[in-house]
Amino acid sequence: MFRTQNFVETKLYDPNSILYVAIYIYEFLFLAGVFKILYQYVRWVWPVNIFSENRDTSRIHVFIIGGIVVSVIYDFLKWIWSFFI
Repeated sequence: MFRTQNFVETKLYDPNSILYVAIYIYEFLFLAGVFKILYQYVRWVWPVNIFSENRDTSRIHVFIIGGIVVSVIYDFLKWIWSFFI
């Protein structure tokens, strides 16, 4: 939310404006909704209990997310390593 503060302050000249407050309220509600969606997705991908006869397709998502995370970590380490060479 702090990233949008400069945008809001430059576009709205009156900091006591009701629009100023409304933007932050809507931004908070939007971010809370995004967090809820991500939380529900993570609960589906990594369940607490997994049954042996469960035919869940979330394993594909685990491998895809794992590949993305490994790729990001590899690129980050390669970027850090470039400073030492």
